[in-house]
Amino acid sequence: MEKIAQSKGIKFIEHSNFKAQDFDYIWSNSQCLPRFIMDNLRGLKGKTNPVFLFAHLSSLKFIAPDEFPISLFLEERLASMNLFVSKEALGVQKPFFNEKLNPELFENPAPVKFGIYIHERRKNLKRILMVSNHLPKELDEAKEILEESGVLITQLGWLKNDYKLIEPEFLAQFDVVITIGKTVQYCLCEGIPVYVYDHFSGDGYLTEENFDENRQNNFSGRKRGNEWAFTPRKKKSGKEIVEELFTGYQSAVDFHTSKRKEMIENFSISNVLPKIIKSIRSFEFGEFTVSEVLNLIEMQVFSKRAFRNQVLLGKYKKAISQLQEQLKNLK
Repeated sequence: MEKIAQSKGIKFIEHSNFKAQDFDYIWSNSQCLPRFIMDNLRGLKGKTNPVFLFAHLSSLKFIAPDEFPISLFLEERLASMNLFVSKEALGVQKPFFNEKLNPELFENPAPVKFGIYIHERRKNLKRILMVSNHLPKELDEAKEILEESGVLITQLGWLKNDYKLIEPEFLAQFDVVITIGKTVQYCLCEGIPVYVYDHFSGDGYLTEENFDENRQNNFSGRKRGNEWAFTPRKKKSGKEIVEELFTGYQSAVDFHTSKRKEMIENFSISNVLPKIIKSIRSFEFGEFTVSEVLNLIEMQVFSKRAFRNQVLLGKYKKAISQLQEQLKNLK
């Protein structure tokens, strides 16, 4: 991330001789705050600046526990706004907060360039991009069938050891993108048909009928019932996926082309962020005691250690998966 940022002329500052009041806005993902802010929390009493915004990017406690509130009442004491990636995430996390919650949605908006890139609609399905860090076997099955029929497949993701920063020019090569999550918003803003499917299964092509439900679940392929509990969704076979890709293609092109302006309005960061800033409320900070500050610092240290262990576990799982694949090939 640092290399990408520096290539775009963004300067990194690696010292902490700051105070919270030196900033107009402080945006925190996963309740992480720099140590210099934690050390100076007691000095914020009665002030209205800076503006703190806390963002939560998942609804899955068993996969992303670090996206849930980890420090008791920290946000209620500091946040002018609490941001959630989807209605699903807000619904699941709301019980963790008291009545002072000031929620807004921040639905993985796409960079401006995806909304202004000129993309021509296609008549035939010839090239497909699969973007996934957890590719299910049914998509591997679909890939084999598609390639046999002459469709060119490109895959990106953790299991394929292939990554790149997705740009509008790269997406424009493809007639359909099979993916979930944030890549969906990129496709929506660029007007490219997207087939929502991954390890939670999925509805496939987005349509007028299924769009709102997919949106509230962060275009994840998940399905949620009452009280935001999981509703099991049947997985599709590789053959079913291929059939849907071909038979629904022209309808998908029509949907994404006709809705592109609306999608840009809803998911381009140039439209989303100003609305967020405009709706920020004035917020006066209460006093933090010495013991509260020390406990918050300790919780930050603990969560950092826990996250590091989680990353190591992910690396071990990846190594095991690669060894299993090598053994399978040897057989």
